[in-house]
Amino acid sequence: MKPMKREYRKLSPSQRRTAQDQMERVDREERETIVARGREIFAQHERIEQVVRLLKTERERQGVSLTELARRVNMDKGNLARLENAEHPNPTIATLERLAIALGKRLMITLDDVSAA
Repeated sequence: MKPMKREYRKLSPSQRRTAQDQMERVDREERETIVARGREIFAQHERIEQVVRLLKTERERQGVSLTELARRVNMDKGNLARLENAEHPNPTIATLERLAIALGKRLMITLDDVSAA
């Protein structure tokens, strides 16, 4: 399948002013909400990154090679290496659980009150 080609159309001066006004309105009215949501998402990714780092540390502590762990979880070694070395990994919970079990560990997810965070 060929990638879709984007088509850009030129805006009239009036359309540019309208678009600029809308961007300024969003910046003025929604900036705090957008920034707060971004911080929440970043914090979630930090926790995922931490779990991936913990799994990698445990694998290395046990002396388990990437090849062996990939075999245990029926995962491509290259995909596993990318997961461990990615700057912002985004694995599924099922993948994290499979990796933990293959290392003799248990993945635990808790639910706390927001005030406890």
